[in-house]
Amino acid sequence: MLLQIGTLSTINQPACLPYDWDKPVLCWHSPPQLERAVRLCELITLQLLHTTPAKAVLYEAIPSPYFAELKRLFALSAGKYGEQLFNIRALKAAVTYWVEQVHRRYALLAQAGSANFMQYRQQTGQAHAFETVYLVLNGLNIDPLDIQEELQTLCLRGVQVGIVPVLLHDETSIKTISSENRRQVVQDFWHALKSEAFGMVFQQTDFTPLGIKAVEWQLLQRFGVQLESGERCAILANDLIAQLKHAENTNPHSDFLHIEIGLHGVTPVHFNMGEFSDVYHALIGGTTRSGKTNLLNNLILSACEHYTPEQLQFTLLDFKDGVSFWEYEGLAHIASLYAPLEPNFDWAIVCIEQFTAEINQRIQLFRHFRGVQTLADYNRCAEKKLPRHILLIDEVQKLFTETSFQQKNRIKALLSEVAKECAAMGLHIILSTQSYQNLDLDSDFKEQCHLRIGFKQATSMACRALMGRDNEGMLNLPRFHAIYNAHFGEETFNRTVALHHLKDFSQRLDALKAAYPRVNHVTPPPSVPTANDQPASSPPANQSSMPEWLK
Repeated sequence: MLLQIGTLSTINQPACLPYDWDKPVLCWHSPPQLERAVRLCELITLQLLHTTPAKAVLYEAIPSPYFAELKRLFALSAGKYGEQLFNIRALKAAVTYWVEQVHRRYALLAQAGSANFMQYRQQTGQAHAFETVYLVLNGLNIDPLDIQEELQTLCLRGVQVGIVPVLLHDETSIKTISSENRRQVVQDFWHALKSEAFGMVFQQTDFTPLGIKAVEWQLLQRFGVQLESGERCAILANDLIAQLKHAENTNPHSDFLHIEIGLHGVTPVHFNMGEFSDVYHALIGGTTRSGKTNLLNNLILSACEHYTPEQLQFTLLDFKDGVSFWEYEGLAHIASLYAPLEPNFDWAIVCIEQFTAEINQRIQLFRHFRGVQTLADYNRCAEKKLPRHILLIDEVQKLFTETSFQQKNRIKALLSEVAKECAAMGLHIILSTQSYQNLDLDSDFKEQCHLRIGFKQATSMACRALMGRDNEGMLNLPRFHAIYNAHFGEETFNRTVALHHLKDFSQRLDALKAAYPRVNHVTPPPSVPTANDQPASSPPANQSSMPEWLK
């Protein structure tokens, strides 16, 4: 690949350097040359991001106005092109994670007999298995006891498997290290890296390349090399954003939910669910008054405002003494609403059974058309479209802590059946509760829940019960803040989100009910049949066994 670093002034042509993804990138500079070094580093990173699929991770030891276009790209792409790390703890977690990925990726190369990640992509066609990651680190003061060994591994071995460090180094920073032994170790690290890297050395007004043959550089100098002023960075960033919007508009497997829920730093965070993000079910957990209900109402309202009842339906089960969802009664988007003051779990099981029954009903409908395997396929062929359907259960722990042994086993089986088989059918599950510690969910169900959203938790065990691993990011969260993690709870992918406060709830809901009034009453009547009067497997008296839109 040819990376443009500027122009050749005498012939007005681009000045380019060849880069073959075989070296880390390094911009070595004196203090007065920081701005020029940052500008070149950002320019190189943005050009590399045009190789797909690729992301960047930015860390600055000291907050600065630099990397403005990269930061803007992160915000406008909602993190699709990468993210900024804001503290050393997040950096250490990221470096540790990417070192682990280096080991895993080399194992994949060995299995495929590939020399590097580019060859692996060509041989297997699995581009996303080797998504290229550029770790852009500025002002790094390396502690040998912390991440120097990991960073050295990434610099020496990561590039061959698509994990590329892009480093800036102030040549005078080593002088500030008080320990002579440590100073020597850090100095040896940077000088060893300088001899192996691709990039540029900025000293006073002069600049010389790294990792480029002298004869090639002399040829460029003969035509008067002038580095870019920074305008090209904005052009590249705008082009990447335009590419992303075009891909989202033309992608047949786009997410059906893309709802802004808050900010990660200055970057908007969206609740994504659908084929593009590969998220079909979600677990939400957090202590009382942490902001869960605010989030759930935002999701329900925003989804109903975006889709008609013919496109989206909800089954809402509310075990929070009936206070979370009762206001949605009368809205046509609500297929079933269960919000009693005193829970009757037979009724709850009936609602889940009806939701689960849609799997077989939709399978039968899909069979009427050749080649139809997903809801999107069916809706392109069928005259009468099928809606997405979301089962949302608030305070789900009561289904496991206050039910009989037989009821609990039935609920576990139903949830597992839906999670494993319904993604292609347009059926989705969102569970919310204070803690997942006492929830005996099957492991195969949790494995289908890529998305975990964690509000403040009281204990480490509660954090791990939700995330499924050693991830304690929720211990010290303030109210209306949450960890958004769409990678099975892997700590490296934690994004702390300052949630938007829900505004104009009553007005927005009233407007929806006026636009989409429900004809049929969907809440169970006050006199609920007992198990002796009516078996749990039969539908509620005021509901048909098959939803209206499937008839």
